[in-house]
Amino acid sequence: MTQSPYYFNGSMDEVTLRRYMSRAVTYLPLCDHGATLKEGIRLILNVGAKFIGRAAMYSWSGHHDFDWVQNYFATVTRNAARVHEADPELILQAGVFEIIYRGTVDATPIPADVFEAFGLPVEERNFDWEKMIFPCDFNFGDTAWGNWSSRDFWNREAAWPFIGSVETQMYFYYNITRYIDAGFEAVHLGQAEKMMGCNPIYLEGWDRVTTLARAYAKEHARRGIVLFDCHTIIGGSNMKLGDRLILDIVGAGMVPVDDKKEDGILKCRIGSPEMHWCTWIGRSVGGKHPLGFECEVQPTIVEFDNYGRPGPVGEWNDNYSPWGYDDITWFATQPEHYRNEFLLYCDEVLRNTCCDSKGQVYFLQPQLRRCLCCDGDEPHFEYKPGEDFNREYFEEFCRYDGVKAELREDGSYLLTAGKEYRANMPSDACPTGSGQEETIRRIFHEYH
Repeated sequence: MTQSPYYFNGSMDEVTLRRYMSRAVTYLPLCDHGATLKEGIRLILNVGAKFIGRAAMYSWSGHHDFDWVQNYFATVTRNAARVHEADPELILQAGVFEIIYRGTVDATPIPADVFEAFGLPVEERNFDWEKMIFPCDFNFGDTAWGNWSSRDFWNREAAWPFIGSVETQMYFYYNITRYIDAGFEAVHLGQAEKMMGCNPIYLEGWDRVTTLARAYAKEHARRGIVLFDCHTIIGGSNMKLGDRLILDIVGAGMVPVDDKKEDGILKCRIGSPEMHWCTWIGRSVGGKHPLGFECEVQPTIVEFDNYGRPGPVGEWNDNYSPWGYDDITWFATQPEHYRNEFLLYCDEVLRNTCCDSKGQVYFLQPQLRRCLCCDGDEPHFEYKPGEDFNREYFEEFCRYDGVKAELREDGSYLLTAGKEYRANMPSDACPTGSGQEETIRRIFHEYH
């Protein structure tokens, strides 16, 4: 029997890693909520995706007690099993991000095996948020970072975690291992270098976390490994210690560059650092990869990021935001035909222009991603219920996605969706589908 090109067990070579990266999508978060899981699985199988980015994450969800966290992991474990029943080869990625809520942290008991993994005496206590935040007098080396040590940076008692703290390292390890137990084989670590205060001396904290987590995965993961990526910063350490790469993949925002307005479309382009100072395309360095092979350029994947609306929207600018939007909100607010055109354009550029014999840059194709639209620029959808219309499902879908539904006299709906972008073809299962499903399928099946 012929072995699948996506087969691995206990390790993975560079060719197999790149195969997965060439069929990667972001589906945020596929496994956190069961209402649309069936449609999500259908979409993934149809396009032929193999790596599902951001399939679970609770980092940004607020202050929660321990029972809530336990129920959350029970849910994602159950949903991950359903996904793997549909395709056992899929790699599901979880996200453990750059935010810690005091309520959640202080309510979480530290398991004995976490102490043991770090070589510490076992205690009966919870994690301590105070030990995980940046010290007030931390030297960030940049006046623009002056308030990054704030206890309320993101929200009330929601701060940046400091990876130089052993307590923080333990907390990240705890969350990573819980996702491994739930069936996830990859973890995105958010803005990892900023959690170091952009000081390379604290890279050893990430090295410790990932090394211990890899050892745990060898014994407990579905296929014996866990892959790591993060958002690195321009001018940073490349997450590299000596000749060793700490992470498996460089992850970065695509940063589409404002190009021109044409027929009401805000067009963009992508390219190398010579084209735009903020792009990560072409910046990755090589070294000894955690999976054991040597690479001249670390495998790199870019995505439509979400980070706010720097503005002014709709006007050309030379900063990091396409036409004043973040990446995914800009994309979601463009006409359907241009969205499809742009995905094909990105694939061509990344395959033929922004790569060489050293290795290709890949694209985390958008399938479900949070948007940050405001009143007046949200996408609108004309939806006429079909044979599979289910009112209870439709109402739950609208609640979950923050969709405003206006019923018309002819029984159709005008839907306003400013919170979530979905690539699906529109249907009763996905009334706000934006129509990129077949384009992504074409890219995966024709070119990869």
